[in-house]
Amino acid sequence: MNPQQRSGNPQQQQPSAQPEITTQTIQNYLDENQQLIFGILERQKQGQFDQCEALQQKLQNNLIKLATLADQPNQTTAKPTRP
Repeated sequence: MNPQQRSGNPQQQQPSAQPEITTQTIQNYLDENQQLIFGILERQKQGQFDQCEALQQKLQNNLIKLATLADQPNQTTAKPTRP
């Protein structure tokens, strides 16, 4: 077996295209974040602190995604969605 067969053909490995970011995509992240925050607060009120970790992790991931989108120079404004 030659090296290209073992590791795959590097010429066939293409970087994945970035998905188109729309205002709806951003709004979906914001809506989900709101629900995550409410879920975290509710569980904290009930003393279910062990159940907060997964929600906090998802919230952190969403915030990182939004910050990354905001930092992209070629997408200073999101494309609006069509109704």
